[in-house]
Amino acid sequence: MEHSKFQSITGVKQITKHLEECCNANSSVIIWGNNAEVYFTGKFENFDKINKKFNLLPSNPNLFLNEADKILSNKNNSYYFCITSPRILIFFYQKILDVNCDEISISIPKKVFSVQRRKNFRVQIPPSFNINLLVDHPEEKNKKLRFKILDLSSGGLSFTVHEKEMAFYKKNYKFKNAILNLFNTKISVDLVIKHIQEVPRKNISHRHRVGVVFSKINHSGARELASFLLNMSKKNAA
Repeated sequence: MEHSKFQSITGVKQITKHLEECCNANSSVIIWGNNAEVYFTGKFENFDKINKKFNLLPSNPNLFLNEADKILSNKNNSYYFCITSPRILIFFYQKILDVNCDEISISIPKKVFSVQRRKNFRVQIPPSFNINLLVDHPEEKNKKLRFKILDLSSGGLSFTVHEKEMAFYKKNYKFKNAILNLFNTKISVDLVIKHIQEVPRKNISHRHRVGVVFSKINHSGARELASFLLNMSKKNAA
């Protein structure tokens, strides 16, 4: 699948239109500080047309008091915002307008960047990166298989499998308790195969490309993955 480049969007009407679409699509939002620390995760909930502001609801209200305290102590700072909807991924950088007991408010950004009209922003993994997937062998107990990851998103990934190993794997096959090795970070995930594609070499198929989605990933792992994707998107945009 082709990957679209970053598109810069300016103008209040255009930006408001895109962000209202995100509100109507039950979009998620993550806020980072300049130190790459995640300050907030939640839902991009609604647009207050009278006061010209967007409201963000926390994904975990029990943790929001701690998140709110950190933001209030740095209220004059600007933050990175990443909004993910089924159709588009949007980035922008600005200050927070207000924080109250159960939500965060932001004004309409002056400029945003949009990427890929698809469910999850996907990045290609350079061959030199130490990123791979470790899974249990389908038949041999206590044996592991390690696969090189080709691309990665917040919703899944793809990797290559040699011909001799493909006999084990079919569409909808489930990987339980797999380990996504993201440099020095190990993230426990469950995965489901969604598609398999042959990768021909000199008219002979030696490998297959396997695409999987995450059926389970813990909160801390999702944050680590989101932070990695944000950093990769910055490099791609540079």
